[in-house]
Amino acid sequence: MNKFNDNDELNYGEIIRKLLMSIHYSQIPDYIEKYYNQSLLKGITFYSKLINEIPLHGSANNFPSKKNDIVNHCMKKIKELNGTNNIDGIKGFQCSLTNEQIEKLFNQMQGFIDATPANFRAIFKDEPLPPGFIPIKRKKIFTSSLCAYFISELFQKDNPRDYWSIAENCFDVKNLRKSFNNAIQYNTNGKPKGFEKIDTILQNIYTPLL
Repeated sequence: MNKFNDNDELNYGEIIRKLLMSIHYSQIPDYIEKYYNQSLLKGITFYSKLINEIPLHGSANNFPSKKNDIVNHCMKKIKELNGTNNIDGIKGFQCSLTNEQIEKLFNQMQGFIDATPANFRAIFKDEPLPPGFIPIKRKKIFTSSLCAYFISELFQKDNPRDYWSIAENCFDVKNLRKSFNNAIQYNTNGKPKGFEKIDTILQNIYTPLL
């Protein structure tokens, strides 16, 4: 089994190629779990990365049954990890941004987040998150309190009752409400360090601060 780069992480392309080319149908679940045990990524992220890798390996006509087996096993594990048999219940935000505004926001947030354009777009729809969705990761500069501020400013208006719980499905961060309250309590202006950059980005694409 190959290992693989400077982060000692698995090569997901090689995993999919081996599953498609060399592994018998009946052994696919066992081999996926063997790779899972070797991966530094755990939980939903590992299975989501496998699902996202499949379209990169030929058309749907190449090994369709094996591809379905891989997806089905990964989705089963994602449902188990979510503690629910209905992953479709996990939704994104209600949001009035246009596609053009979302694309502009994605480009301006590159210094703060690590996400694919497709996953980023998915959180702006009040509908089930797509299969293989990977929660948006924060870069070091995007602290939990700054992330909470960003979410509050952008999504609170359209999602007043549940924007924190939605955010914790969409972003790779927990306890956002606590982080937000701490920012209010321990900063003299009631905003986290670095809020000015978030304000500028949001003012450029929307008007939640008015």
